Amino acid sequence: MKRFLLDWKKQFSTNTTIQHTMNAQILTKPECEAMYRGYLRERAETDTVWFIHKDQFFNHGRRGIQVMNNNELRQQAKQWRKHKRAGKIQMLECNNKTVEVGGETYYMLVLQMTSEDDDMDMVALMLAGEMVSGCCYFFRNKHNRDAIFRFVNSL
Repeated sequence: MKRFLLDWKKQFSTNTTIQHTMNAQILTKPECEAMYRGYLRERAETDTVWFIHKDQFFNHGRRGIQVMNNNELRQQAKQWRKHKRAGKIQMLECNNKTVEVGGETYYMLVLQMTSEDDDMDMVALMLAGEMVSGCCYFFRNKHNRDAIFRFVNSL
């Protein structure tokens, strides 16, 4: 499992967005389940959230679930907040859901681009049964998910 901090600044500073590079890219349910089992084998107690970053997955060979701990998540949330204030992304409260994946409860947060349509998050669909566009983040703790949501959406 590879740990990395997303570089949203780089993605939003180019003319090409994630959407253009990922058309017709899908994951199957067996692929999602295998990645989730790998995450369960390797996760650390300090992992706060797990996700699939579509661009990294399909275009840069990071074939697995990525994770962030609290420190990484705080840094990422600062970037998300900047992009939210600039009107480039949104996080809608109606997408904050409690889901079950593999018998475990997670608290889902969805980040969506505002400038164009996002692809469906195949991991959310295949593992949690949630059909939503954007990038889904699965938190182990509801308090952490809600705190990040409030921080990013505060003006």
